[in-house]
Amino acid sequence: MIKIEALEENYTIKLPDQDFETCMYFEVHDETGQIELNGAVKWDGCVNVTNKGYLHFCNPKELKRFEIIMLEVYKLAKTKIEEIDPDEFIV
Repeated sequence: MIKIEALEENYTIKLPDQDFETCMYFEVHDETGQIELNGAVKWDGCVNVTNKGYLHFCNPKELKRFEIIMLEVYKLAKTKIEEIDPDEFIV
């Protein structure tokens, strides 16, 4: 698990077993160990994200937390995906 250092809360990114050839599957766990988000980042920079339904933000601070989490996921994907398009992964 990779701790997201930029957040005060204890969020971590976990990568299930995979080959990383064209995408990176990920799970983001909150401080209790529950999955907050999961999804996949593809070689072309597209990402699919789900959680326990839909994404809901109560204020801009929560949206900023989501932004920080997803930027960390993209940074990690840039180092893991083998067939990456470097023009799409400017983070």
